[in-house]
Amino acid sequence: MRTEVLFAVKSTISRGEKGDINMLNKETMVKITNRDNGYVGYTIPDANSHYDIHRSMSPGQTIEVPFGELETLMYVDGGEYILKNLVRIDSDEAVKQLLGTVEPEYHYSADDVKKLLTSGSIDELKDCLDFAPDGVIELIKQIAVDIKLDSKEKCKAITNATEFDVESAIKFNEMVAQAEKEAEEKPSGMQKLNERRVKPEEETQTKSRRVAPPKYEVIKK
Repeated sequence: MRTEVLFAVKSTISRGEKGDINMLNKETMVKITNRDNGYVGYTIPDANSHYDIHRSMSPGQTIEVPFGELETLMYVDGGEYILKNLVRIDSDEAVKQLLGTVEPEYHYSADDVKKLLTSGSIDELKDCLDFAPDGVIELIKQIAVDIKLDSKEKCKAITNATEFDVESAIKFNEMVAQAEKEAEEKPSGMQKLNERRVKPEEETQTKSRRVAPPKYEVIKK
């Protein structure tokens, strides 16, 4: 996703419950993790140079960026959506300062989602599907297929909430895997296409003419 600046950049501050100002330094390094199932990227201007800052993260990748960069990203077209849905900010203070109060599911990692699917209750899963950001929803769909989720009730809950048919996706992957396995296990001794299994006997006798060949007279000049 390429983003462009729409506003003048302003600093943001967050007040704690007791009214005290609690602000991170712009140079403080903050970890962010891409929890979407595709690449996530953004472009913002760098006030200290003539070049833009370009970031790109592969699925599951974690990078460190200055807090001031995330502040700027909040004022970039699409930047707030990225921070709320596609990446996880691994700093409680940064989350409070940038996004305010978030649902508990905002902090879910891939391991948390896997635990939810394997041992969590159906109500916990439904709450997650109702309140989690888009990136966590994508993780739920992906991991449900990867682990071959065998709970029909949970599969149905995911399908109802996302219109993504988990059971059909699992069956499709199994069909592809089976086809690949059969191709790899093709017997090495299998006959080549159109190759005879029994070689025909070669003729050993010289063919004989039915009539004598014509005689030619050689004329010398």
